[in-house]
Amino acid sequence: MTAPRNSPYMYVTWPMKYLTGDMCCLWACWFKTHHQGYEKAPGDFDLVRWQAEHTVLVNSLVNRLERHGCKVWIEHQNSFRAESRKSGLTVSGRPDLIAKHPGRQDRDL
Repeated sequence: MTAPRNSPYMYVTWPMKYLTGDMCCLWACWFKTHHQGYEKAPGDFDLVRWQAEHTVLVNSLVNRLERHGCKVWIEHQNSFRAESRKSGLTVSGRPDLIAKHPGRQDRDL
């Protein structure tokens, strides 16, 4: 059941289709940011297949980076949530991975 959110919330991937030109409806981004529990249109996206392929690709990249001596953090280790004091908007996300090369100092990042 569609209901207004108590405060605006946005997951970082929501506006991507609009920003890349794959979608032209800015209102859809606004609606998701201000409402929850809405019914989603059915689609033919194969989520199980995508997740399996995505996992293989991420694991392959992690292995390569670790072989080069990188410190790697994956998926849930990278979750973040930030709230704007001015607008009250909460933005959250979860990068697939973050890697730090052993030759780089934190001040170089």
